[in-house]
Formats: sequence, structure tokens, C-alpha cells
Amino acid sequence: MQPITGTILAIDPGGNVGVAMRTPHGEYVTLTIPQIDRHDVYDYLMLEPQYVVLEAFTPYQRIDHNMIQVIEMVGGVTAICRVKHIPLTIQTPAARKAYVKQAERLAREFHTIHEVDALAHLLRFIHASGL
Repeated sequence: MQPITGTILAIDPGGNVGVAMRTPHGEYVTLTIPQIDRHDVYDYLMLEPQYVVLEAFTPYQRIDHNMIQVIEMVGGVTAICRVKHIPLTIQTPAARKAYVKQAERLAREFHTIHEVDALAHLLRFIHASGL
């Protein structure tokens, strides 16, 4: 892994999309993209982050319209990263569990569970990769 010189972007796909970023200056930023605007997540990939972390699609129940949207988002993010040569790490939902409390402390005062989940994935990536 290369040292961090750019932004790390973590995405928690779902009806509402959680996004967390670590800037090159070590600051953490989180946001939630509402379901109606979920395709806006692709705009963040156009900024060409240094690394992208994405929660994998894991079907827990019957696949419905919302789950199809998650599958499409995971595929879209994967494709954009491949075309733009952005290193992509896909993590299971369980991978973030040990980092949720730390993410809650780092998240801004008014945050959503989607933001915390994305930030927990980002923190797990940083720890696991030794960055």
C-alpha cells in the first residue's frame, strides 16, 4: 500500500447511502445521501480518491427493489474504480463491527447510522492496511 496522499472514500450502500472520507490532512467527513439522490455517490468517485472501501452486498432476505438498488450500486462503484484504476477494498458488513464505537466518537454530533457504518469501514481499512 502506498502512503496516504489522497482521500480515502468509504461507502455503505443501501436505501440511504452512508459516505465517510478521510482527507489527506487526516480529517474525517461523513454524510448521508438520501435514497432519491443515491446516484450522487458516483460524483465522489469522479474526484478520484486514493482508495475506496465498499461494503459488500450480503443478502439477508428475499431480494426486493431496495436490494436490487444496492446490487446496482456495488456494481457501479466497482466498475468506476476499475476503469479509473482506483484501488477498491470490499468488506463484509461484519468487518466494521469492532470499529463502530470509535466511529461514533469521531462522527460529527448529528450523524446517521449510515455515516457511522461507512466511517467504521474506513477505520477498519486503515487499521487492516497499516496506513
